[in-house]
Amino acid sequence: MPALPYLHYTVKDYEQWPGDWELIEGHPVAMSPAPTLAHQRLNFLIMMALENSLAACEACQAIPDAQWRIDSDTVLRPDGVVICYQPQQYLTRAPEVVVEIISPSTAAIDEHYKFERYAIEGVRHYLLVYGEEKRVRHYVRNQQGQFVLANDRPQGVLKLPLSQGCEAQIDWDEIFKSFSKVLSSAR
Repeated sequence: MPALPYLHYTVKDYEQWPGDWELIEGHPVAMSPAPTLAHQRLNFLIMMALENSLAACEACQAIPDAQWRIDSDTVLRPDGVVICYQPQQYLTRAPEVVVEIISPSTAAIDEHYKFERYAIEGVRHYLLVYGEEKRVRHYVRNQQGQFVLANDRPQGVLKLPLSQGCEAQIDWDEIFKSFSKVLSSAR
């Protein structure tokens, strides 16, 4: 029996699909219909902390669930980003910060493919957030264009230097304290 032909999709194809998808080097990847309540709450808390910390910085903003069109066959949907430029309808340049809330269904892509791709594209800070473990892996892009682990379990305020002389901050103790309310009510 002959093998099925390999189909390589583009952003034009992606634009026609109903539902939530990512497009990874021409391969469609279905996203969950809706993240769990805990996932949504944690992302909200992180994005609000980032946005509030940027109040004095007119150049930068925090955006949840952004669509990043990297090239003609790759569209990624991080849980959250911080950008320091004016976007159009979607992102076309590397964010300064990317946040991914890790779930069992996305861990392999977030920890491997996106890890490498975000570094190649020029993301400065990559935050992998493990909510139930109350753990964050903060990676910083070095001069060789690779992510290095800066902090595996930040406590207190994590400061993220950005371009334009700005700085984003996240108080992880406060985030996880507020997040614990959702975890205890979900059980």
